Amino acid sequence: MTVRRSAKAIIPLLVAGALAILASPAVVSAARAQDAPHAALTEDVTAAFARMGKTLAAKQFSFRSHQIRAYAGPNGELLHIVTDTKTVVSRPDRIAVEITGDNGATKLLYDGKTLVLFSVDKKRYLKIPLTGDIPKMVDVAEKRMGAE
Repeated sequence: MTVRRSAKAIIPLLVAGALAILASPAVVSAARAQDAPHAALTEDVTAAFARMGKTLAAKQFSFRSHQIRAYAGPNGELLHIVTDTKTVVSRPDRIAVEITGDNGATKLLYDGKTLVLFSVDKKRYLKIPLTGDIPKMVDVAEKRMGAE
């Protein structure tokens, strides 16, 4: 089913987003714990990590990403897929993701009660009743759609 394939393509992006959402200042603390002489983190990099951790620990935030994936096509040729993503998070259980790129446009909406994936170009959608926080939604979505 075409929507199912589109959903599988979205899951890695969701997982990356969920990992970013789950990140906290603890990540920065772990990086600072490696103050050994061989650590190559400069003060400006550490400060950037601290700001990022503070932002990602907030109850509400949004971010945009630009991704270029390269992979070998069916004939061995190198293919590049460009994707732009806009994500809006309101913890603990709301997220909206808009993905546009070479593979078309897709929207993901989760309101703490229902997960909706909408393929804009194909005018098809998938609706899954689901309750819980964002990490639980990602886990269930991965299992239900057969993604890893």
